[in-house]
Amino acid sequence: MTINADTIRLNNKASLNANTRSPNKDPNKEQATINLNTNALIMRRNSNITTNATGANVIGGNININADVLAAFENSDISANSTDSRGGRVKITSQGIFGTQARSFPTPESDITATGANPSLSGTTEINIPDIDPTKGIIELPNEVVDATTQLSQLCPRTPEEVANMPRFIITGRGSLPPSPLEPLTGTARIPLAILDDGGRREGQERQERQENRSSSTPQIIEAQGLVKTADGGIALVAIAANATPSAGNAVPKCPSDRS
Repeated sequence: MTINADTIRLNNKASLNANTRSPNKDPNKEQATINLNTNALIMRRNSNITTNATGANVIGGNININADVLAAFENSDISANSTDSRGGRVKITSQGIFGTQARSFPTPESDITATGANPSLSGTTEINIPDIDPTKGIIELPNEVVDATTQLSQLCPRTPEEVANMPRFIITGRGSLPPSPLEPLTGTARIPLAILDDGGRREGQERQERQENRSSSTPQIIEAQGLVKTADGGIALVAIAANATPSAGNAVPKCPSDRS
């Protein structure tokens, strides 16, 4: 039996069996054989892969598994046992095997076995896992603590040449630098009461003083109180009317009294 598949799943007493009950008369001919080639072989809940043999001189079969991952749980077995003769052969090549292991006799756990009629007739179980050294690629750190003072360059130069050759950090413009805490934020309303000038006065106070100075320099408008005649004969409105004396030409003549 040969199966090639991306994934092989056996669950809930599923089984792949190539059991035999008759002796092999040709010693050069293999017994019943199962070949599995897959990326993942997963066995659960009493599932089995067996090439067991029963009967006199009946040898257990062969199981060849090539799987990147093999996982067997809950009493799922891989066996090439023989009840009355020699056990068969189990050969597994995998990068990782989980939940099962090779044992010399069956247990309630998940087993890999090739038992015979007695311990001297046991078959073979061969498990090949790539030689992966988990310590490879790990950098060994020094035991000595590094003195941080030896890792820093001197900040204070001793000669003018060293001053001229020192690295400099030059700000050429605002760019992505944060705004100064003394400047208003871009795109926000200016709050007069929150900003002080160099003299410590609030900007609102300065504005009020400027308005007061401006109002004191502006002449006050007063309602006209009278009329005067200018030297060129014109009429002008005045705030304070002077005591005017009517001219003789404008005097109203008195009416004569009535005669009886």
